[in-house]
Amino acid sequence: MTQSTRKVALLLILSWSLSLQVSFAEEADWNFINREIDYVMKIWPGDFDNQEQISNDQNAAAGQTQGQGRFHAVVTPIENSDLGSRALYLEISMDGDLKKLYQQRVLILTPNESGKAIRAASYALKKAGDYLGAGHEPEKLSQLNLRDLSLLKGCDILLHRDNDSFYGENNPETCKSLEQGASVKRSIRVSPEIFSFNDVLTANKSSEIISSTVMPRQMRRARWFACMIDVPKKTPNKSDHTQHYIKIHDQGGTYPFTHPDGRAMTLLMRNTWSYGMQRETFFIGVLDGDVNGKTLVYSWGMPGSDRIGVNPGFVRIQCDLDQPGILELQQGLRPDS
Repeated sequence: MTQSTRKVALLLILSWSLSLQVSFAEEADWNFINREIDYVMKIWPGDFDNQEQISNDQNAAAGQTQGQGRFHAVVTPIENSDLGSRALYLEISMDGDLKKLYQQRVLILTPNESGKAIRAASYALKKAGDYLGAGHEPEKLSQLNLRDLSLLKGCDILLHRDNDSFYGENNPETCKSLEQGASVKRSIRVSPEIFSFNDVLTANKSSEIISSTVMPRQMRRARWFACMIDVPKKTPNKSDHTQHYIKIHDQGGTYPFTHPDGRAMTLLMRNTWSYGMQRETFFIGVLDGDVNGKTLVYSWGMPGSDRIGVNPGFVRIQCDLDQPGILELQQGLRPDS
């Protein structure tokens, strides 16, 4: 081996050794809690709704509801270097109306090494109205900076691993509700399919509970579907014209529309419980008027199905799991609509 060859070989060995040391250093820095944060960032984003919890309460043998109320949550990652790569936008709405706001927050996740937990720091948005609905329009969040937020001091939640979920709560002695102005204890649980929360409000001086629920709001992960609603154009009971292309979620999502015959109707999508067969059922139905009206037609399928539809003649509805390209495929079925 020539002297120049030995020098090249020595340089290669030295370079490999240095890169190995850097790799080991990075691996040592990438500890367990950091891995847990990345896992939470993977499983938490999405839509969640407690429609089935409300329905199950109403159908309980005791015939009494637990007072949770209907809630829908949207959790969206914020891709912004100023906030870091572990920031989430949280928007919670009520009563099945995505515009009826319960709470807006930005959560930033960091390691809490001493407690072997994930710290979720809570921030309010200074111009909250500008970001209403941003959970479904993430480009609105792309310009968020720390100067746009106000830290809610004392409201950090420490999340601990609990089997396949994470559970945590804040300190009620230091956290004050921005919306109600009272001390609040918020507890949350996050898993791949469930996001639940509970708020207990107490008067600041007397510590008297002024608002609470018996059970947490257990919101199940919702899937969004792209649907086409076809109606007759010329021939009665032959639905050959697409009146609407819509998006609807499967945890109690609704879409009201007016049929060409003048009747008001509502499309409803659920994952309800079939007591007779003791199993969950994916359901779609068209109701007369609103969701409290008589069922005009319905169909059902397996939980987790990526498509469902119904065609009684006076209306034809086709719903496919919303994913890139599906709308173009649907529109290609009736290009004249």
